[in-house]
Amino acid sequence: MDLRDKNNTVEGYNSLLEKKIKNIANDYNDIKELEASEKKGIQIHRIPNSEVIQNNFNEIYDLYYDIFFIKYSLGEDILDIIKDCINVIDSMENVWKKISGYVEMVNMLSVGIMLEIENKYFDKLVHLVKSDNPKDYVVDLLIHYKMPEWERANKKFMWKKPYSAFEEIETLSKTNKEDATMRLKKYLQKQWLPANDTGQSRGKSYHRGYWSFESGAIVKILQLDDTIIKDLNYYPYDMVQWKK
Repeated sequence: MDLRDKNNTVEGYNSLLEKKIKNIANDYNDIKELEASEKKGIQIHRIPNSEVIQNNFNEIYDLYYDIFFIKYSLGEDILDIIKDCINVIDSMENVWKKISGYVEMVNMLSVGIMLEIENKYFDKLVHLVKSDNPKDYVVDLLIHYKMPEWERANKKFMWKKPYSAFEEIETLSKTNKEDATMRLKKYLQKQWLPANDTGQSRGKSYHRGYWSFESGAIVKILQLDDTIIKDLNYYPYDMVQWKK
């Protein structure tokens, strides 16, 4: 198994993974106890049991999301990564909101496109978008690729930095795909990290991996030649090339 993101070690990723998996098990146990107490009319915490249960589900979603990144960075097989992607999507259903989860939605829609996940899982993401519509250019672009009937009505960006670059990339692709790829190269080299640094620089004990999944999706959507960007940091080359 070869590391995809070498900013951590196999031992470092595995240690982080072990903690995340353990925390998920603890959260599910807490939920089970809280639900039993709720049925008996017993209030365990100062805030309502139902609120604590929701907080646990929120944390489970965050943990599955981290696990997905860690396993991809670690170099696990794509077929196993698909299972982790599904875990993330399933855990998103009761917790996702555009105000706090925009980047996560862009990432999962992008991964869903690259890994050709089953429609029933992609549909779950679309349902979440419909329920709390971010009205965003990138989200529309991604969904429209899988669902041509989805209207691309939004020219605005929830996060202009760095995602507004995708309007220029798409426009360039209509006349010169090489120029579009060069613009994407600039995005990956100069724009993506400053807007997406989540503080993992604190050290290897926190580093789950950095990935610009939307860059892979746009290559697939616009049918760009990614030869000149395949070895760039943050670009998920093997996801783009993966075939069922």
